[in-house]
Amino acid sequence: MSECDRLRVEAALEGFFEFARSWEFELAWKLCWLEKGLADAGWRGGPPDPPPPGCQRYGADDAGA
Repeated sequence: MSECDRLRVEAALEGFFEFARSWEFELAWKLCWLEKGLADAGWRGGPPDPPPPGCQRYGADDAGA
């Protein structure tokens, strides 16, 4: 690998890692809420209360997964 190629690869990797750091907080935030939702519906909080009449919740079973 030439010096020019090495510099381009380093610059590309630095850009990639800078972009990844910019999403770190948002990803952690979303994963936190996902974990909280799964834990509340499972072992910690028991199943969620049924929705009020006229309101429907969709889950993985409803999506045909």
